[in-house]
Amino acid sequence: MRLGETSEARDLAWESVLLFGSPEVVDAAREWAVAVAEMEQAVRAERHDSEGWKALVEKQRTGREGFYATARRDVGLPAGHSGRWQTRPDRDGA
Repeated sequence: MRLGETSEARDLAWESVLLFGSPEVVDAAREWAVAVAEMEQAVRAERHDSEGWKALVEKQRTGREGFYATARRDVGLPAGHSGRWQTRPDRDGA
């Protein structure tokens, strides 16, 4: 799937969030969407800043966690798993 196709799919999903989500869910979704858009901009600009990319990934992960937590609260579900796992170490072994 290409970035353009994923953007289209995300736009369709966004409409569902707007239709069914509380204002808090929509705000959390917007924060996540902004983080993803920043990642897409970095990819399209072919930036090669590993520290900048790590910051973008962390912002996206935080946004995703916030959205899921807010959405689960909104529908009366208990907290779920964060979805985080240890990624492979940096090439220099750090």
